[in-house]
Amino acid sequence: MDRLVAEFCRDRHSVGVIAVDPASPFSGGALLGDRVRMTGDVRGRDCFFRSMSAGDAMGGLARATQDAARVLDASGRQVILIETVGVGQSELDVAQATDTVLVVLTPESGDTIQVMKAGLLEIADVFAINKADRPGADSLEQALAGMLDRKPKAPAGWRPPICLTSASLNRGVRGLYDALRRHHDHLAATRGLAERRRRRLESELRRKIDAELTRVFWGELVAPAEMTRWVDALEQREIDPQRLARRVVGERVEAGAQHRNRRA
Repeated sequence: MDRLVAEFCRDRHSVGVIAVDPASPFSGGALLGDRVRMTGDVRGRDCFFRSMSAGDAMGGLARATQDAARVLDASGRQVILIETVGVGQSELDVAQATDTVLVVLTPESGDTIQVMKAGLLEIADVFAINKADRPGADSLEQALAGMLDRKPKAPAGWRPPICLTSASLNRGVRGLYDALRRHHDHLAATRGLAERRRRRLESELRRKIDAELTRVFWGELVAPAEMTRWVDALEQREIDPQRLARRVVGERVEAGAQHRNRRA
């Protein structure tokens, strides 16, 4: 991240970095140590760095990540980089939060299998094989290229490039930077940028509405005594959880409709 930020700043971009760290399942705390790796000479860089804990959020991002990105955008940051906690088979929220998805792999770590099972081929716009000075980088590149050959072509014709980098030796970073810029230019030229941003807004709105519905339902529409009765009914096998859930929601929807009709 440090080397990539340096490239953006060298081209006089104002940069914001949001680094999401995994949280402890026991204490809920996080080390927030990503900034420790920002060891380069920061003098002269127009860069703001913000760490945050993922908390109990799934998907690789924190609940406030997109809100923080919006604040950085409003503050005038031209480039916003989001570093996730890492991705597995389901931690792919970054694909719905960014214009360009960079997937960083390393040799000798089983990342070839990770790519195959995690759906990263579908979300990645650019691949970087970091620590490419180590054995296994070439074979990982060949395996990844073979997977991309078998992948159906994207409608807009973009094939994710594979960049070999070594952050510790500062090799290949400029090529990675150029690949990210090319993808942005490709999106802008094919109207993909506007489409992605619109889908991102829709996805974020849906999540916000889901969260608000959950808050209102449990905070205002359900009395503690009702939950006790529902659990008693389940315990006595009078009804199954699925049918009970549908009944509870249906009753609340009907009550809301009757209230609106009376007001009308």
